[in-house]
Amino acid sequence: MQRHATLRTALLCAAVPACLLLAACEPTGDSDAPVRARYQAPLPPPRRAANPNPDNALWLAAWRDLRTQLAPLEERLASAQKMHLDYHFDAFLELDPETIGKDQLCSLFHFLQRGYFTVEREVLLRLLDLRLQRAATPMPIPLVEKTSLKDRLAAAMHRDELRMVDLETALAFYRQPGDDTFQIPATLTEDEEVELRTTVTDMLEETRKSVAVMDAKIEKLKAQVFGNDKALNPQPPEIPNGE
Repeated sequence: MQRHATLRTALLCAAVPACLLLAACEPTGDSDAPVRARYQAPLPPPRRAANPNPDNALWLAAWRDLRTQLAPLEERLASAQKMHLDYHFDAFLELDPETIGKDQLCSLFHFLQRGYFTVEREVLLRLLDLRLQRAATPMPIPLVEKTSLKDRLAAAMHRDELRMVDLETALAFYRQPGDDTFQIPATLTEDEEVELRTTVTDMLEETRKSVAVMDAKIEKLKAQVFGNDKALNPQPPEIPNGE
């Protein structure tokens, strides 16, 4: 019996140093006890060219500045497009002006007057036309392994400049209708309502014809720009990339 007790005591004594070692490496539950910081190896210094080219630095700075200008333009375009995405204006082309209520009739009049049914089509037609013009005089894309950093930066800037032109072109079209609030009259006389319904009917018919012509032109241009690859065909209001 004494032999077993001695053996048990020896095992417990042998286990104590391991427990103390673990306790020394990990924080204890005592908030007042000082916690030893773990050792962290210092990060290696950033790699820098031995003799940086000042021209490359200037090109890189110019390209980064151009990229910062693209972001706000893209945000403004997304904001301008939001109303068209939310309202799905094309559905209003199917309305019958003779059967809808006064408020809806007045809203339809303003939609037609401001060109909400055609503005996205005008944007896409213009951008596709620009894409064709660029394809006729393409800028050679430098191969990475055969060109300097400055040449690759110049090519990247050229692509982003084309993108900026596309964004500014689209924004100009979206600004044309204006953003004034609609004026919905509280009441209309019988003669005024008849005149408004006749006006809206004529405007709606004219817009339907314009939309049909524009859609046909869009499909023709998309076929010229993208060929038979339907996966690349943009749908309004997407803007073709200027690459």
